[in-house]
Amino acid sequence: MKHPSCWLIAAVLAAPSCAPSHGLPKPDATLTPTPDAEFRAHPPELPTRRLLRRPSLAFGRLANGLRLIVAEDDDLETATILLAVRDPIAGNVLPNSERDALPALTLEVLRQDMDACCGSASYTGTSLSRAGAQLRVSASPDSLKRLLSGVANAVSKPAERASFERARTTKGLPWLRAQTQVFRSINAVSDALLYGEQPPDPSVLHLDDYKAYELPAVSLEQLRDFRKAHYRPQSSALIVVGPVTLDEVEGLIGSAFDGWTVAAAPPAPSPRRARGPRRAFRYTPLRPDSDFAVMSVPCAGVSGADRLPLDVLGAWLESMGSALARNLRHESGISYHWSAGCDGEDGSATFHVHLTSAPGESAPAIEAVLVELSRLAAQPLTPNELKQAGTVYLAEQASQLSSSRRAAYALGDAFLAGRPDDHYDTLERRVRAITGAQLQSVANRYFETGPMTIVASARKLELRQTPRLAAAIAAGR
Repeated sequence: MKHPSCWLIAAVLAAPSCAPSHGLPKPDATLTPTPDAEFRAHPPELPTRRLLRRPSLAFGRLANGLRLIVAEDDDLETATILLAVRDPIAGNVLPNSERDALPALTLEVLRQDMDACCGSASYTGTSLSRAGAQLRVSASPDSLKRLLSGVANAVSKPAERASFERARTTKGLPWLRAQTQVFRSINAVSDALLYGEQPPDPSVLHLDDYKAYELPAVSLEQLRDFRKAHYRPQSSALIVVGPVTLDEVEGLIGSAFDGWTVAAAPPAPSPRRARGPRRAFRYTPLRPDSDFAVMSVPCAGVSGADRLPLDVLGAWLESMGSALARNLRHESGISYHWSAGCDGEDGSATFHVHLTSAPGESAPAIEAVLVELSRLAAQPLTPNELKQAGTVYLAEQASQLSSSRRAAYALGDAFLAGRPDDHYDTLERRVRAITGAQLQSVANRYFETGPMTIVASARKLELRQTPRLAAAIAAGR
């Protein structure tokens, strides 16, 4: 259904079906990072002082296929358990129908079960992503056996009606939070246009963080069927971070998870294919106090040779020491917040640049990003910039391992992404092995010559057209 009052460019909904189709850029065989096998056989030297320290990891597997990952750290005073479920449907975060509300509602029911079982002495949390779902609970180490039994009961037994009803009325439900975040809303529009899909109905994109919206009608039977189909032990991991060993965790678990039986894998979603060329669209302003913009380009999956360079480039674009920071904030003040990086783990991953700008300043902010992306594609980073980019990325990774909760989520993300067990062991060496020429090659293929979609929630985008943005707007008509 079209909404002419919400879209200033009437051809938006029809344009994707007519545009040419593009896959991911073909990797440059001479300039992509060293393949993992060769890298591990001939790793480069690493400075004596390492930036990235991770806890000692041990791995196991239960009879039903559930992966065990234990990060032993005797310096931690709390223990964190995280259940990571690798399933893109279980992790869907942009609901537009009754079925699409099931991922967040299912995860919230599990969290309610954990609260009921483990009481106020524990702290629970959830996370949804395109790769899957995560349920976390943290408490003192002497509560581990009770917590593990609670997680086992929650996933092994059918959902209780009491937990289901509590979950439906929870104001902090991830389904509601996903609907109330501006960038999630604009992301949905930008990604749909990039991949030639129908953009979401603008009337369901809400912005009030404190307003409760009615949850679509979902029955308890639907939720039970959904969990049985998409929460499978053989595609899940139980991660424990704290002062505990793998042997101790296995002893505490015993037969608790035996009731969580193996289920057949559902069909894999069809891969998305990006459409070009570079196009820009203006969206009705969503907030009176700021302009927002999202720039979307395809990103390599985590198994691709281009993914780590793209991750490092994203960290560099976010850095306050980068040329982009000077142009956006230090010298002009047109944007007071921006972020860059890949979202997603598979071949449908997308590199996003988010911009929050002063009212009426989206056009020069977008132009500043396009200029910097072109610079990265045209010339390699200087040796000093290259070192800073690697350091910024590694520091970001190190911060994710700084507490039991953060480490659990980081290890859960690594599992959901399908990263190898030695990912953190080899990460610093792999980052330091990337050259300026490799980053330039990747930037050229993804940022300069590949497809891109720009969507702005702005007031004066067309009134302040800049050279690169004007061309993108013309292509979007």
